Amino acid sequence: STQRGDSGSAPPTGGLSTEPTSRASSSGELHYSGSFGYNRGHEPRRARSKQPQQTRVLDSKYQLGEELGRGSSGKVYRALNRETGDFRAIKEIPTRNMPAGHLEAVQSEIDLLHNLQHDKIVRYFETIRTEAHLYLVLEYVENGSLATLVKNFGAFPEHLVCVYVGQVLVGLEWLHQQGVCHRDIKGANLLITKDGQVKLADFGVAKKADSRQTSNSVVGTPYWMAPEIIQMAPFTTASDIWSLGCTILELLTGEPPYYDLKPITALYRIVQDEHPSLPPELSPALHSFLMYCFTRDPERRPTASQLRRHPWLAQAPAALAAAEASRTSTPKNVGGAPQRIGQLKVQTVTTIR
Repeated sequence: STQRGDSGSAPPTGGLSTEPTSRASSSGELHYSGSFGYNRGHEPRRARSKQPQQTRVLDSKYQLGEELGRGSSGKVYRALNRETGDFRAIKEIPTRNMPAGHLEAVQSEIDLLHNLQHDKIVRYFETIRTEAHLYLVLEYVENGSLATLVKNFGAFPEHLVCVYVGQVLVGLEWLHQQGVCHRDIKGANLLITKDGQVKLADFGVAKKADSRQTSNSVVGTPYWMAPEIIQMAPFTTASDIWSLGCTILELLTGEPPYYDLKPITALYRIVQDEHPSLPPELSPALHSFLMYCFTRDPERRPTASQLRRHPWLAQAPAALAAAEASRTSTPKNVGGAPQRIGQLKVQTVTTIR
């Protein structure tokens, strides 16, 4: 049956109160985009034997180590920069026999990452090309994803979720100010540094927002999708806010909404229900926050900037103060223009036995 909100009052467009309140083809065939964050909520893959492993060295610079994760486009490895001693995450994308449209999508991701330099976003360094692969060199975030932490430690208490969400909103606020929609916000794409700082990752399906652009695709991961995305309405930054609400439930309960259903059934329920069901033990402030996230009309859904002023986030003042400091700091820009795939010199991968 269709679920209804607890209050008929609409969220305001200014400050907030605590009042309750994959892809498709051109023919319309539904495809789900696989996540390609370098940690998808799983433990790093480890060797099954103690036999010496082959060592691959990319461009005489990066020594590839263990696999951190994989998506529909390829794999992600931890790598050692043999010149500086720093670790990097390297995204390996096979290009042999890749359709031209897919190559354009990869180039679009490179262009986007090059311009998204912010402390709350995983940093892009460079692209390396070989005869058979493209390698995107990214910041390595030590503690993996929030999805991994939930898997390893269980569901989070509300105050810890508040600490993380406050930081996610700092990143989303900046991202949306650049006119960019992430389009796949979920626990697996939110990475945690060794000192507990959150960074947004996996921009493989991110796009510039355009309210005039009608979508013929359903992009993202089903259980975190906003209803307007499923209905192929023009995508806006508001869709990321709905996904953030789903991510909060994921962190609080261990699973996103409708996770007990098959994906196609979950998509139907997302469209039909007024909002996902909420756990009864939520504080009134968090209940209010989630009801704002799950506002049905995307044009009335609060922005990241508005949600940052919600009283629920007052539970984590120290973490939010640190996040605010990172938001106002000068971002470290990568020099020069973004690399073009066709202009990259073909490098070699050395195998050491």
